[in-house]
Formats: sequence, C-alpha cells, structure tokens
Amino acid sequence: MSAVRKLGSMGILILSLLLVAVPSWGQKSLSDGVDELAAKLAKSYGDGKRGKVAIVPLRELGGGENLLGTYIADTLTNSFFEVGYRDIVERQMLDRAIQELKLSLTGMIDADSAKKIGKFLHADLVVGGTMTDLAGEVSVNCRIFSVETGQVVAVGTTKIVKDDNVKSMLAKGTAKAGESGGSGSPGVEPEEPSRETVQEIQGISFRLKSCTHRGTTVDCEVSVTALDDDARIRVARESRLVDTHGNETETSFLSFSSGDSNRSRESGSRQTSDGGSLDLVRGVARIGHLRFEGVEVAGGQVSLIEVRFSGLTSISTGRHGVRDARIQFRNVKVK
Repeated sequence: MSAVRKLGSMGILILSLLLVAVPSWGQKSLSDGVDELAAKLAKSYGDGKRGKVAIVPLRELGGGENLLGTYIADTLTNSFFEVGYRDIVERQMLDRAIQELKLSLTGMIDADSAKKIGKFLHADLVVGGTMTDLAGEVSVNCRIFSVETGQVVAVGTTKIVKDDNVKSMLAKGTAKAGESGGSGSPGVEPEEPSRETVQEIQGISFRLKSCTHRGTTVDCEVSVTALDDDARIRVARESRLVDTHGNETETSFLSFSSGDSNRSRESGSRQTSDGGSLDLVRGVARIGHLRFEGVEVAGGQVSLIEVRFSGLTSISTGRHGVRDARIQFRNVKVK
C-alpha cells in the first residue's frame, strides 16, 4: 500500500515510520518515488492550514516541459485528495490561469509566480517543482508555497530510477513541448528556455531573467532564491561576461534589492567594491542587476554570463556550505 494511503488521523506518526522503513537515499520506481514525494510533502507541511490547492506540472530544471512532470503532478493530485484535500484546482482551470497570466514557468515555481497563480484561482497553496535528468535517475524536488505569504511551507525530494517508461515520458514530453507549446508558433516555442534560464547549486537557485544592451553596455537581470533554508551569500564583482569573440569583461556595477526589478533599478542600488551581500529568506527571490561595460554584442547574444558567489551560510544553523562557486549561463540572448 502506498505511503499516502496509510495516512489517517495519526498521519504524521505513520509518515515518520514509513520514511524510516523506506530509506530516502535509495532510488525508487516511478510509482514508489511519487508516493515518497507525497509522503515527504505531507510530513513537511505537518498540521498546516488546509485550503484550496493548485498543483502545477513539474518542469525540467532548465525550463522544459515533459510528460513525466505532468504525470507526477496528476499523481500528486490523487495523493492530496486521498489524504483529505478535497478542494483541488482542476487541470483545465490551471492551464487557463497560466495562459491568461502569461507566466513563463521555466524551472522552479518561485514565490512571485506562485502568488499570481494562487490569487487568480483563489487558491491558498501552490505545489510545484523541478526535475533534473541525471545518469540513471531523475532527481525530483517539490515545494508547497503559501499564496498569502509567498513563502515555502513544505519541501519534498525523491530520486526515480530512469527505466524505459521514464525515458519514454522524458522523450515524448520534450518533443511535445517543442511541437505545440500551447498557443504560440511552433518555431518560436523552443526558444523559451533561453529567455529565462535557471540553475541550482547547494540549495541556491539562480535565474537569469533577461539581458539587454544599449551601445556597448549590457545589463542582466538575475534573481537569487534560497530553496531549503534561509541563507547568506556574497555575489562577487568578479562575475564576468564573455562575448562571441572571446573577450572577457567583469561587472562594472552590481546591485540587489528585496523588491521587484523596477525598484531594484530606482532605489537601494549601489555600486560596491566587495560585491553584493545577500540575506536570503527561503523561497523569496532577490532581484539584482549585473552591468558590463565595453561589450561587443554580435548576433544578438553573448557566449557566457558567469555569476560568482561565496560565503554560503545557513542562517538558522550557522552551517557553512560552499565557499566559492560559479553559475554559468551559455549562449545568452541579448535584446
């Protein structure tokens, strides 16, 4: 019997026993992996307030759609229903919300998109996540967002064995996303992932939202989100851009704010010699701008945007993570 079906009035206790009985480090079949994911989400959320739930199809970490993500979302819908969540948004309504809001749900569902979806559908909770296609397995990360606060209120992870069925879903899903994509031109849709690229390292997600240029100045908008815990990092002034001719340029201006992209341009922005020091609240994106001077933009793109950061620290535990790291976005389109 699945982990979720065993939930009852003693849900949390039984879930704890189930998680002990089934080691979380082991790879799971597709059905067992989704059961484990649902159980971990339920345990993480605990006795939190129930309400209307919107479960968004999971996406590849790089932003692509696939049938596996839809399958996991559908199965999680059944699991939520079985443990007492009776008010769940129907798929048709969810698709309509995404289309009408014109949301680009590439990679992780962040606090902003979760709040937009939730308010449009009058939902209290939004469930979304990412999948990473690795050698022999698919790593799945899922989160529950509170629409009221925009905060992550529960997390769950699992690793699914990449058997023939899973491989088939990945392949068919990728082809389907490239063929139709809902409402746009078939030739344009495959370009979407490059417009907003997401990468994750040690619980920190970096999203390159856009790059624009005026003359030889390139300005890139980036959002940074702590996924698992409140954290503190420092984005380095040594972050760099490499153009299509191989010329390298470090940042001439670096700024971050806690507000939206417009506020980050107009207020709280400052040029510093030591980079951008960020206190990150789990699930809440910090928006920033990296500016590069003297760049030659050829063919509407640059070869590399590299964001360097250091000093990853868990604020709640004081635990130090990676000291120096870099996130690289390649073949970046510049408008």
